[in-house]
Amino acid sequence: MTEKPDFIKIMEEYFEKNKPPTLYKLIWEEVGKKVGYGIDCDVMTDRLVDIVAGWLPKESEGSIDVLQWNKCVRRMKETLR
Repeated sequence: MTEKPDFIKIMEEYFEKNKPPTLYKLIWEEVGKKVGYGIDCDVMTDRLVDIVAGWLPKESEGSIDVLQWNKCVRRMKETLR
C-alpha cells in the first residue's frame, strides 16, 4: 500500500482542524440563548435536527450513483450531529 503524498496529508489535517460546526451545534447555541442550556435545549435541538434529517432526500437505490448523489446525501446527514 502506498503512503499518501504530503500535500494530501496537509489538506486532510487542515480540513480536520477547520471543520464547520454541525447543524446540531448551531441550533443548540441558538435555542440555548432563548431557553437556557439545559434539558429543554437538548430536547428541542434533537427534535429540530430529527425534522431536518427526515426532510433530507433519500439515497438512490439504483446501482448507478449519478454525480455521487449518495455520497452527497450521506455527507449532509453526517454533518447534522
